[in-house]
Amino acid sequence: MKVKETKSNTMKKANFYLILSSLLVVVSLSSCRKDKEEEEETNGYSEEAVAGYVEKSLSEEEDGLTLKNLSGGTGNCSFGYPSSSCASISEDSPSFPKTITIDFGTGCTDYFGRTRIGKMFIHLTDSFHLAGAIRTVTFENFSINGIAIAGSRITTNNGLNSSGQPTFTRVIDTDITNNGSTFSRNFTHQMTWLSGYDTPACFDNIWSISGSGTVVRPNGNTLSRVITSPLIVDFSCQHIKQGTVQITTSFGLWTLDYGDGTCDNSATVTRPNGTVNSISL
Repeated sequence: MKVKETKSNTMKKANFYLILSSLLVVVSLSSCRKDKEEEEETNGYSEEAVAGYVEKSLSEEEDGLTLKNLSGGTGNCSFGYPSSSCASISEDSPSFPKTITIDFGTGCTDYFGRTRIGKMFIHLTDSFHLAGAIRTVTFENFSINGIAIAGSRITTNNGLNSSGQPTFTRVIDTDITNNGSTFSRNFTHQMTWLSGYDTPACFDNIWSISGSGTVVRPNGNTLSRVITSPLIVDFSCQHIKQGTVQITTSFGLWTLDYGDGTCDNSATVTRPNGTVNSISL
């Protein structure tokens, strides 16, 4: 015999299905948010690693051509190109201000395996070992191992600190394109030349870098970036050796830690929930 469903039972069922549907929506939204959060963080620290690689490569070139030591030594340091004709280097004037053009042509590979293509332009207002001198670097169809760089890097010599070490301010406004995706970096960095400033060599240079700025990701999201422990850049190592960077996203704060000073390609990422993951640079 068929039992007639009461109005009360019908309401109970309706409420049950409403609650169940709401729970499913919440779970779905939570899962979607988690996926987006993980994607944002993964892409974020991947871009940070790419940018660190680019930053170090560019600094080697810029400093090698304009800043050997405090005695005013300038010129072209050898960065391990297989032949002197690999890159064409020219100046538009024998005196300051001047612009140095480095033309890597269709490809110039150094002993680290980094292939540069295109042109870099380095404009100097004065000899760059002098306080007050400004160096402006721009690019034309330029890339490093397929990573394209556009924009400008403006560095000012601020003179010596109380320890007798040269100090500089660098303003970075660049677009970096990797695997078809472009992200923008707008930073102001304070730089201290820790060692190597009293020798004519280049690969003994060690720098400390601090500062902050913003990153605009390919999806349009803007992230704030702060160096919370100075980055240690040693030109004898291919990677940043030490220091921490904190990046704030819409999902929270994550930290990239480059390590304790050992020259390797390892770093750790701490996610907003406290999870720590190891990554390769």
